Amino acid sequence: MHEPIPAYGSISALSAVLDELDEGLLVVGSDNRVACINKRLRHILGIDRDAAGGTDATRFVHQTLAPRIAEESCRRDLLEFFSGRQRSLDLSCTLLTSGGKSNRVCCSCKTVGSGRSRVCELPVSRPCPGRIPPPRDG
Repeated sequence: MHEPIPAYGSISALSAVLDELDEGLLVVGSDNRVACINKRLRHILGIDRDAAGGTDATRFVHQTLAPRIAEESCRRDLLEFFSGRQRSLDLSCTLLTSGGKSNRVCCSCKTVGSGRSRVCELPVSRPCPGRIPPPRDG
């Protein structure tokens, strides 16, 4: 029988490709561990390359990503998505960088594969499309 290999242990080529994207990207494997955080999101969050790879995704989101989101309602929605209660999430929020700057971002999160892997995209370099509503608690 084939023994699955955790994604975070074998995705160096994928990580290199994702690092070239001009947006923040977090990939969570089906085992609920951080599979990849690309270079852009690591820079925004102020973390080292290997700081999160393979760690528990729920803990990472609670301790590192969610505290950087200014709006409480957006934090709550993001945490709900990563808890598995939502299959997708699109929101507009203010992301605080490690350098103290704030960027308005459109966060797009999707559940992929068999329904256990998740991808969170934070495109900080382009404006939010009009289809994403503004935050509820301004």
